[in-house]
Amino acid sequence: MPVAEQLQVGGYDTALPCVDIHTIDAGGGTIARVDAAGLLHVGPHGAGAIPGPAAYGLGGEEPTVTDALLVLGRLKAGPYAGGSVVLDESLARHAIATCIAEPLSLSVEDAAVGIVRLLEQNVLQAVERMTLERGLDPRLFTLVSAGGAGPMHGASIGRRLGCRELYIARLSGAFCALGMLHVDVRHDLMRAFFHPLDEAHDKALEQIYITLENEAGELLRADGFDAAQQRLAREMDLRYIGQQWSIRVSVEATDQLPVIRAKFEAAHEARFRHTQPDGIVEITALRLVACGLIDKLQLPTIGKAQDLASPYARRRMYVDESHAWVDAGVYAGRQLRAGHMIAGPAIIEEQTTTICIAPLDRAEVDGYGNYRVRLAH
Repeated sequence: MPVAEQLQVGGYDTALPCVDIHTIDAGGGTIARVDAAGLLHVGPHGAGAIPGPAAYGLGGEEPTVTDALLVLGRLKAGPYAGGSVVLDESLARHAIATCIAEPLSLSVEDAAVGIVRLLEQNVLQAVERMTLERGLDPRLFTLVSAGGAGPMHGASIGRRLGCRELYIARLSGAFCALGMLHVDVRHDLMRAFFHPLDEAHDKALEQIYITLENEAGELLRADGFDAAQQRLAREMDLRYIGQQWSIRVSVEATDQLPVIRAKFEAAHEARFRHTQPDGIVEITALRLVACGLIDKLQLPTIGKAQDLASPYARRRMYVDESHAWVDAGVYAGRQLRAGHMIAGPAIIEEQTTTICIAPLDRAEVDGYGNYRVRLAH
């Protein structure tokens, strides 16, 4: 898992070891507005849970992505979450008309399309930053779409990235929370150590790693993990002389210095597409990742499908500029079983999210109730 030493979240900089993520303002509560120059913006401000989107009827007057999705038929009006939230389409239409459509001389529907299109462009650029700018080709990967709003937009973004498949968890709206509750406890230890790799002494490096391992063992024991529940991994920060940023490389206790250099150059080639065969490689830090292992989440399986999946209703839904408005079948996710195939256009309503399947796309339910969507290109 990629780890960063600094991260910006909501405009605030952190200087702690953290999962290397990139956050943007893109969700159901993201507010859309028109500026003084007549340009449409989606974000960075959000409506929060209260008052929330205009459609909640809790006093919100600014249009959000949720309001746009309601107008476009991707969401249905009425109660959600056992009636704790009720979406009112008339309120959504009024907010979009007043704040977006009228200032831009658009219909309410076209204004809603613009909101969704701009949000998806923002998400697309964020994914490109985490893949293309790091030497990774998204066409070789399956895009995982999570969150309450993610499955609404995943297919459109995945298609533009060139991905062949989209993967959606049935409990998508609780995806991050479940991961946080079931992740191993982790401590990151580091010692600054500036020295040319080729001139480093194995004994000196080993002594520092042993010291770090002793410290890590004490930390994990204090957390309640015995030796059998501990996992220690050595890492090293390396760079060519003159570079500003280092690359973190996993190393083994048995690795000789030429092996470590080869690992660094392979990582450098993957990220920057070049190496310096005659360049001097410099160590900047020695690291130890110490994990306390917890019991892994045991996912329940679901029964196999005995018949074809059938929609319980049909709804007019806007897909994209290529397909525009279509008549989509609406499926209740709780009734779907392993092996069920759903051809788009379709809408799947789950407990924590709603999934949009575009025409020519096909969704298949796996043994755990999650969805694998094959994207048409």
